[in-house]
Amino acid sequence: MSRDFRYKDYVNKLRFKLAGAVCPVGLDEYWEKLIKTYVYDSALAAAKSLYANPEVSPEACEIITRTIGEWTVCKIADIINGEVPECFFDTIINKINSGIYDYLLDENKIEPLTEESLENPERIKKLKDIVQNIYRETLAQIYSDRGIDKDVYTLALSQSFYSEQQNQKEDPDKDTQEKNLKTDKFVSAPKHLSEISKIKKYLKNNPCRVLLLFVFIVAILFLSLVYFGIIPVTKEDLPAALIILFLGMTIYIIDIIIEADLFDRIEQNAKLSESSEQAKNSKFLNSPNGMYERLGVDVLSIRLGTGLLNYADPECDNVMLPLISKVREELTDELGYIIPKVRCLDDKDLKPDEFRIYVRGVMRDKFFVGKNTKNEEISTLLRQHLRECCIKNVKDILTRTDVIKLMEIVSSQDPTLVNDLLPSRISAVDLRRILVSLIREEISVKDTILIFERLCDYARFNTQPHVLVESLRVAMSVQICDKYSIKTDNGMILYAVTLNSELEKILTEAVQYTEFGTIIKLPPEQIEQLIMDVNKTISGLNEYKDDVVLLMQPQIRKPLFGLLSEYIDNIKIMSYSELLPAVEMKVEILAEI
Repeated sequence: MSRDFRYKDYVNKLRFKLAGAVCPVGLDEYWEKLIKTYVYDSALAAAKSLYANPEVSPEACEIITRTIGEWTVCKIADIINGEVPECFFDTIINKINSGIYDYLLDENKIEPLTEESLENPERIKKLKDIVQNIYRETLAQIYSDRGIDKDVYTLALSQSFYSEQQNQKEDPDKDTQEKNLKTDKFVSAPKHLSEISKIKKYLKNNPCRVLLLFVFIVAILFLSLVYFGIIPVTKEDLPAALIILFLGMTIYIIDIIIEADLFDRIEQNAKLSESSEQAKNSKFLNSPNGMYERLGVDVLSIRLGTGLLNYADPECDNVMLPLISKVREELTDELGYIIPKVRCLDDKDLKPDEFRIYVRGVMRDKFFVGKNTKNEEISTLLRQHLRECCIKNVKDILTRTDVIKLMEIVSSQDPTLVNDLLPSRISAVDLRRILVSLIREEISVKDTILIFERLCDYARFNTQPHVLVESLRVAMSVQICDKYSIKTDNGMILYAVTLNSELEKILTEAVQYTEFGTIIKLPPEQIEQLIMDVNKTISGLNEYKDDVVLLMQPQIRKPLFGLLSEYIDNIKIMSYSELLPAVEMKVEILAEI
């Protein structure tokens, strides 16, 4: 189903389509670029999640992705027009997109989404209500946290770019389409209040002053009634008491006026000081030294929703820290792959039960856990996702520093190996590419001595990294066959799917060598058909689908893995050169593509 959804191509087309059809015209270049970025990021995140959901049809995937992109434009326009500080954009947009995603996904379960069903007025109204409610609630939360003042809060609430877009469809007059979006920095000058407003604001913050003023007024009223004989009480010394009380209240009111003015000045000075401090910080951060200090990101980090914080707390459940250590040990022992430290961070913008894994500041995976999920189940989920994420993104995690450390280990045992290989035959950059290729397909590089020895042998004849990788895999065929084959009483069996000779010929002719590696260059429709055929064939093998290996010629194995692994999870690809002799392992061909 959704595996047929080519989400990357669709999102790229959608980005340009929405930019031209929905973006406000006459927009400042900065804001136009920002809106396009948000549209792309929002649509890509939604499309990637939908692609991983086999229950959603490709048409429904496109509808949900496009709807999220369109609403992203509308609400970005609203918060820009509403003068909301840019630091809150992510919070607002992420929550709105999450609400749209969940609603449309639930609707798709009831009745598959189609273009016709999306035009249902009730569904459109429901979707608009959901977006507006999330928008209002998020703004209210930011306002209550004092992230924005009342004026910005009110202005942002009053915006509705969606309604204006609807009107434009009915009246496409150019003047009505042009938007007067703000392009200044969101720094408001302190507002000067009238004297009465100052006093009201001061009394609102000092209720005791109001109470005492009320006592003064009641006392004067009471004595006045006594003086005029309405209340029968002795009138001796009454005029003096009235005068003293009136003077006292007058002095008190004057004091309130002075205090209110002083209160207003202190508040204004505080705002000016804050603006000055922000300007000072901005000046510092825009200086070269200040900006250098902001460089660098965590190579690996896990962000948790507020409902999952106990799992990272050493004094509570403490699930995460031991589990991360376990994953690091497993990858080291099984693959010789040492991952860096993993930072655990809380993120209030996530759903309470949401985990996200980031590699170099970019989200690469996310998943949810239920409220009643046991610690053991959470550990299993987190271990699986963290492990897969580290392997899939090894090219962004394994650094040249890691390669140098491996070289030092080999050099400490056999210095001649390193000296013979580097840099005379291959560079450290090419060595890193080779190691990344092996680890990406879960081939262990733990036996570093063997790898360096074989590279010394093979690099005498060819120094191309893609050729050396295939040569190393042949040398490590015992390890590969042991990993992919099934052990039975009669020996090892490898369940395989092969490519027909015509397809192999087409793929071989389509292989191109670039400075970044080998690729298969075919028309998009042929690539799409190939992916669909491979996925359909493997999925149709039922009980064998988790164990089956795609078998082919050596020259197309690596580039085809690079292509198919982007769309088919856990695909295994071997070349005929890596097979063990028939006496050691039986190969059973289950299908041909």
